[in-house]
Amino acid sequence: MNQLEAKGKVKDGKLNPEMFESIPAKFWTEGLPLEDFHSAWDALGYVLAHCQGGQLYTEEHKPFPQALQSALLEHLNPARQGALQPRVRKALLDLEHYRSQDLTKLLLSTDDPDAAFRYSPPDTSWSDYYALKLLWSHAPQALVNWLSEVCAQPVKGLRPNVLVIEVFKHICLLLGFDKHPVQIESLLHSETSIVTWVGLHAFKDAINRGAWGVETLGLIDQVTPAGAHRTILCWLINEANYEESDVKHQLISKLTQSLQGPLSDQELQDILQPVRGRLGRLHHFTPWILESLLLPMLEQKTVDTAQVSREWFNELASQWRGSLKDNNSLYFKLEADGAFTDELATLTRYLAPEDQKTIVAELWKIFNALARTIRQPFSAQVSWQSHIRAHEVNLWLYALARRIDALVDVNASPSLAELLLESEEIIDRLPDSYQDYATSIELLTYMKGDPDQLKSHSLGHTIHKAITSGQ
Repeated sequence: MNQLEAKGKVKDGKLNPEMFESIPAKFWTEGLPLEDFHSAWDALGYVLAHCQGGQLYTEEHKPFPQALQSALLEHLNPARQGALQPRVRKALLDLEHYRSQDLTKLLLSTDDPDAAFRYSPPDTSWSDYYALKLLWSHAPQALVNWLSEVCAQPVKGLRPNVLVIEVFKHICLLLGFDKHPVQIESLLHSETSIVTWVGLHAFKDAINRGAWGVETLGLIDQVTPAGAHRTILCWLINEANYEESDVKHQLISKLTQSLQGPLSDQELQDILQPVRGRLGRLHHFTPWILESLLLPMLEQKTVDTAQVSREWFNELASQWRGSLKDNNSLYFKLEADGAFTDELATLTRYLAPEDQKTIVAELWKIFNALARTIRQPFSAQVSWQSHIRAHEVNLWLYALARRIDALVDVNASPSLAELLLESEEIIDRLPDSYQDYATSIELLTYMKGDPDQLKSHSLGHTIHKAITSGQ
């Protein structure tokens, strides 16, 4: 700084803004043709950080010499000798947590790259920061290639970790404002999962917000590995539904067109896993999966009603058993849980008799489990939580059984009618005063609802139309 001041380049204790408002024009054609490029770039990085040039030089499209690109990539080399080291911090983002996961696991996780990287504190040297910034704006494919190579194996050492985190942070920050096709496509073409993951989140935002048209959906087919394409599509469908984006319909069409022949139960589960809600359930706050996603598949005979009803029943049974085991409240909501239960009851109407008997038998198993808890001597005194959770499950189970009984005459033994009678006997054990505060009002409302209303519900007609299509 003293040398700069002696040469008249400092004004009021700062770099003279008139002299450092932009990068010299010859930089964009010649780069820094110096023998010791890295020391010169270290110095220039400090200058850029303290003048207007560091803010403005990426705004215009300038030529980018290949020699400069290569020199900047070498400057970022994690193993480069003599590199300026980042500051040591007590806390550092666990990069390996994200890097070690395959693409499917990353997409199915609750993690988001923008939340993971954007708010990580800056630790790199100014020269490293401006090198990655310049490469991302002018040579994104080269930077992504470098990033993919570094992240292809565990990233060890302080500077390599900080470099990678800073690159991801910068990419997420910039893509939050501008969706440049060349940059996003370079991420999508990477064969390293963590890099592709960042690209897919940017791609998702671009199509959901209308920045990109449906013609760009073909980019999904170029993502590696090919085995993840179905998961990617389903994940994008779920995100489009969450954002209420019009692209959801095109994504569903692309998915259904890609399905060849009947799906196995496991393949159906693989499709349903990415479309679960934020709480990990198939029954969202507003049910949509059956009518929007699965009815087209039922229509083209990719799946059948037995498969769908098994998944719907297993979803409820898992929630019920979890409540009985861990004493967790069911938090029943009419518009979500009630509608989902109605879907299952309606599906049961179109099952083969043996499949209907299977559902009744499974209902008996769950009922017997909850009845043992409630009928235990001094059950409420032994464990009030277990006692009331069992009552909640019984109310929900009874509501489903009533709806199935209204729609279907199931010839099972023990019968559905017997199940309803025993379930009612359990309900009678719950005093009215307890019902008002110990269970969900919405669950009580649903349990008392008229099951015959399902007979005229439009969903039944829609399912019937789908499964009889082409006959």
